[in-house]
Amino acid sequence: MYKQVFTLLRGSAHEAAEQFTDANALPILRQQIRDAARSIQASKCAIAAAMAQYQAEVDHHQAIAAKITDLEERALAAMDKNQDELAHEAAEVLASLEEENDTSLAAQLMFREQIGGLKSQLREAQSILRELQRGQRLAAASHSTSRLNTRGVGCDHSSLTAARETLKRLQARQMQHQRKADAMAELNRTANPDSVTEKLANAGCGNPVKKSADDVLDRLRAKSKKSKKTGKS
Repeated sequence: MYKQVFTLLRGSAHEAAEQFTDANALPILRQQIRDAARSIQASKCAIAAAMAQYQAEVDHHQAIAAKITDLEERALAAMDKNQDELAHEAAEVLASLEEENDTSLAAQLMFREQIGGLKSQLREAQSILRELQRGQRLAAASHSTSRLNTRGVGCDHSSLTAARETLKRLQARQMQHQRKADAMAELNRTANPDSVTEKLANAGCGNPVKKSADDVLDRLRAKSKKSKKTGKS
């Protein structure tokens, strides 16, 4: 029984950890990328240090080679002068320098191999980091889009639909009011005798109800003619 309870607790803890990781995957990924970037920077520093040591070893080897060349020439000169003791002493120093020269060559080879391996690892790590950074940007964009879809876009569609229905009801109500107003105006015109008389007059049935500009002009012309006749007489 206790074993089953313990197993259940372990399973629940594992599921909770997975849910937490899934819910915070993006922040975790960002931090992991930052850690990887720091690791790559540390690798660059290590490569730079190895390259500096390699160059120092190259300089040391060149100095040894120069000493060997100079000492060999001097030893040959001592042999030519039958100064065997000096020549032997020079040979002992040359033997030591040659051993140091071999050690320097081996160190240079080791540095070259180490630097080559570190550079290869660095290139691979940088490639993976760039891939992770691209993936992180895509994941962030997808996350933002998903939040917009769940929080904003659905609500906007609902609001637009409601606003469209409100506009339809408003337009229908306004149309109804306009029709009612037109009907009332028509009823008023029909019930008003003056309106009927005006309609008949406008249709040429009987004398006009209202004077027109032509009527006024005719009256003014007649008045003008009468005035002229009176002045002549």
